Amino acid sequence: MTGVSVRREAGRSRIEIMSEGPVRLRGEPVVLADPPRLVLDLEGARLGAATVDYPADGALVKSVRMAQHTADVVRIAIDLTSPVGYELRQDAETGQLAVVLRHAVSAVYWIWGAGGRGQLWVEMSGMAAVRTATLSDPLRLVVDIQQATLVTSPGEWEVSSGPVRRFRVSQFQPDVVRIVLEVAQPIQPRIVTSLDLTRGLLEADPGKAPPAPTGDMDLVLDVYSRITAVTVQPIGPQGAAVVVQATAPIEPRTFYLRNPGRLVLDLPGAVVDPGLDREQQEQYAGVGPAVSVRVGQFLPRSARVVVELRQPVGYHLFSADARETLVLALGDRPLTGRTVAIDAGHGGHDPGAIGASGTPEKVYNLDIAQRLATLLESVGVEVSMSRRTDVYVGLDDRVAVAVKAGADVFVSVHNNASTSRRAVGTEVFYSPNDPASQRLAELLYDSLLDKLDRPARGVRMRRDLRVPRLAPMPAALVEVAFVDNPEDEGRLRDPSFRQQAAEAMFAAIVSFLSQVGNDTVGTARIPVVR
Repeated sequence: MTGVSVRREAGRSRIEIMSEGPVRLRGEPVVLADPPRLVLDLEGARLGAATVDYPADGALVKSVRMAQHTADVVRIAIDLTSPVGYELRQDAETGQLAVVLRHAVSAVYWIWGAGGRGQLWVEMSGMAAVRTATLSDPLRLVVDIQQATLVTSPGEWEVSSGPVRRFRVSQFQPDVVRIVLEVAQPIQPRIVTSLDLTRGLLEADPGKAPPAPTGDMDLVLDVYSRITAVTVQPIGPQGAAVVVQATAPIEPRTFYLRNPGRLVLDLPGAVVDPGLDREQQEQYAGVGPAVSVRVGQFLPRSARVVVELRQPVGYHLFSADARETLVLALGDRPLTGRTVAIDAGHGGHDPGAIGASGTPEKVYNLDIAQRLATLLESVGVEVSMSRRTDVYVGLDDRVAVAVKAGADVFVSVHNNASTSRRAVGTEVFYSPNDPASQRLAELLYDSLLDKLDRPARGVRMRRDLRVPRLAPMPAALVEVAFVDNPEDEGRLRDPSFRQQAAEAMFAAIVSFLSQVGNDTVGTARIPVVR
C-alpha cells in the first residue's frame, strides 16, 4: 500500500487507495455510527509504516488512517463528519480501489421569502442531481435527491398557508432522499441554489425592481461553503499569497476600495466556519504588499475577505481544489525568484507515440511545453526547459538540466498511446514515497480535468518512470491525451486545446508554488488575471 488521496469529485468526497497492485477486500466494509466511521480490510497487503494518517477534505472526511491490522491485512479507517452511504469503485486496469461518499442531506425546512414566496430549503454537502414528479390522489409534488443520505431525522411538518399543506422527508432508497409535498393545487417549483439567491442580492441594481421569479415556489438547494482557513505567506522577494480554503466550490467577486487601498473578495454562497481561528479572521500580515487580511460574514450566505495593501498592485487569482481553494497572488510578477523545470517529452530521433494522423507525439509535447513556459514567465517564474527545439535529450540529462537551474518543481509534458487505440483521457504520474510530488500530481490532474473536460484516468504512482524518479524536487509526468486515438488527437491538433492544457498546468504549478510549506495545497484551475 503506497498511500491515500482524499479529494472532491463532482461535489462528492472520493478516497483513492493507492497500491502497487490490485487489492482485495476481506468481507464487506463495516459502517460505524458513533462516531461515524467506515472501515475496510484489504487482504494480501503490506504497509511500510505501522500507522499512517492522512488529512481531511474539509467536507465529509475528518481523517483517513491506515494500519497493518494483521500480517497480511491492512485496515483503513475513514472518519466521517456524518454517517453517509458510499460506493466502491475498482479500476479495471490497475485494480486500485476508491471509495466515493454520497451527498449528506443535513436539513430540510420551509421559510417564507421576499414577497411572501414559499421556499423549501435543502441543506446538502454537495450539489446533487434532483428529480421532481407530480403524483395524484392525493396531489403531491415529489422531490428525489440522487446519490444522497439523510443524516438528520426523517419526519413530517405542517406549512401554515399557501399551496403547500405539509411536507415529509425520508430515505426512500439507499441512494435517494425523498421529499414529498402535499399540495392543494398543481405547482411548478423553481429550482435554484443558495448561491443564485446570494448573487442576486450582491448584483442587484438599487434603482431597478428585480425580475419576477418563475414558478409557484422555490426549491433552494443550499450547498453553502464553509470557510475553514485563511493563510498569508510570501511568494518570492516581493509577492504574497492569500490562500482561502473552503468545503465547497466558491466563485469570488473582486473589487478595489480606496483610502486605504483594499482588495475585496466577496464569496457568494460561503459562510465563515464557527471554528475558524480568531487569529485567522484578522491577520496583520506585513507580507509583501499585504498589510492585513480579515474575513467576515457580509451577508447570511456570503463571506468577505478584505486585503489591505501598502500600495496598489496587480494580482492573479486562481481557483483550486475543484474551486474549493482560492489563491490570491499579489504583485505584478509575484513569483519572481522561483524556478520551474519543464520537460517536453521525447524529441529529435525519438518521436514518441505516433498520432492517428501521423503526427509524432514530440510535436504536441513541445508546443504545450512552450505555451506553459510563456505563461509561467509572465508571473516572474524562471523557466528551465530540457529542450526548446526538436532535439533529443537523454533521460538523465533532463534531470541534470533541472538540477543545475535549481528548479523548485519539475513537470514532464507527454501525450499517451494505447495498444487498443480506444483509450482516451488524461492521467498524471509521480514517483512513490514523495508526498510533495503526489500533491503536485493531484494539482495538475484535477486542473487538467477541470479545464479540458476529458475522461479521468487517474493520478498514479509509478516506480518505472526514470525522469520523475531521479528528480530531487517535486516532480510529475503529465499525459494530456492519447495521440493514437482519433478523438483525442483531433483535440490536440487544435491550438486552443493545447493552450487550455498549458493554462491548466500553469494554474496548478502557480497554486503549488504559492502553497508549498502549508497544508493548503489544492488543485488549481483557470487563472483570472488582472
